[in-house]
Amino acid sequence: MINKKILVVDDETTLCDTLRFNLELEGYEVDTAYSAEEALAMDLSVYALVLLDVMMGEISGWQMARIMKGNPRLAGIPIIFCTAKDSEDDMVAGLDLGADDYISKPYSIRNVVARVRSVLRRASSGASVQQAGPGDDDCLITYEGLTLNSALKRCTVDGTEVRLPRKEFEMLWLMLSHRGKIFSR
Repeated sequence: MINKKILVVDDETTLCDTLRFNLELEGYEVDTAYSAEEALAMDLSVYALVLLDVMMGEISGWQMARIMKGNPRLAGIPIIFCTAKDSEDDMVAGLDLGADDYISKPYSIRNVVARVRSVLRRASSGASVQQAGPGDDDCLITYEGLTLNSALKRCTVDGTEVRLPRKEFEMLWLMLSHRGKIFSR
């Protein structure tokens, strides 16, 4: 397995250590941060995935996710929320922020590891798409009135933004970047 780097951000040290241990057993490189402030001081661009708690100190997981998704260099890094906030509204809010998955505490480690594998598999399936810096046009695909920006995960039709769930955006990007190719389900 290629060592993919994962960052676990949670103010509960026991949970961070448990996740680190189990993810390292799966072959991942894992770093931990015990607050969003500590995580934001790190070079987040080296991580393939961030596991993020919501309720932490000064900066919440929601705020950290907004900061990451607002930065074109970090916007493509998948986020999985692992949190005690378990209402449907919280889950919808987390996914609307751009999270790739949402796991409510208490959770089983096997479930977390399986979801990590799944999110990383989905994220790497788009790896054949050319990634570019925020100033490059290579991160844009335009077709008639439709424009996709991979750096910002933004879709516009005739200049009007259309909000798409992440998976639908990725599927549309894949199909437009390989026009004429037929994909299996």
